[in-house]
Amino acid sequence: MKRRMYTGEVFCNGEKMDAMETFAEEDCSCTYDFAMNGHKGRIVTRDGTPNTLTVDGMLVPN
Repeated sequence: MKRRMYTGEVFCNGEKMDAMETFAEEDCSCTYDFAMNGHKGRIVTRDGTPNTLTVDGMLVPN
C-alpha cells in the first residue's frame, strides 16, 4: 500500500484506488478512505507523526 506524497493518490499493488480524502484543520491531518477486495482501508496522516494504515479497523504494522 502506498500513498503518493502531495498528490493524495492511493495505490495498492500498482493499481490506483478510488479514495475519499478528508482534511481536518485543527490537527492538520488528512484521512484517506478506500475499499479494496471487499475490505475498508484508511490512511491517516498528521504533521510530525508517522502515517497509519488500517484495514477493517485493524492497524497494519510498518
